Amino acid sequence: MRAYVWAGETLWNQGTPTESERELNLRCLRYAESSDVLGLSEGELLSLNTERVIRLAGTWSVDPTSVEAEAFDAKGIAGDLLHSKFH
Repeated sequence: MRAYVWAGETLWNQGTPTESERELNLRCLRYAESSDVLGLSEGELLSLNTERVIRLAGTWSVDPTSVEAEAFDAKGIAGDLLHSKFH
């Protein structure tokens, strides 16, 4: 299990960074850690991670840039139906 959320600061950092994150050299800051600790400005950190997070998505499941536009026209269901109730 892995979770990481950054929005100008680390909001959530749970679990050990995955092998894919390490291979892509993603920069995940600890809580209250500043990007200057890494020798990077906040903008540089954001730029590097933005490029790499798309590639990370591809290693974990689907590269969002590879999805054809027609796929967005399809109808479907998202979510867990296991605990749903019929009405």
